[in-house]
Amino acid sequence: MKLPQIEVVCKFPEGEEKEGIQRINDALCKFYADELFKVVKKNYPQDQWCDALDYIHDRLEKQFIDEGLITK
Repeated sequence: MKLPQIEVVCKFPEGEEKEGIQRINDALCKFYADELFKVVKKNYPQDQWCDALDYIHDRLEKQFIDEGLITK
């Protein structure tokens, strides 16, 4: 499965590019984390939430490495 790619085109005031990009990254991370937790809460008993999130994290990390998006 290929991860979806998102292209965002934004214009920031000069000198504020890094901060603007960081705000976008933070918002995307929060959105995905919130959505992921909703799925885990719905599909796993509470005593398995941490294990489920660890498993998903490991799978995502492997996929990022396999696709060359990150190195470990």
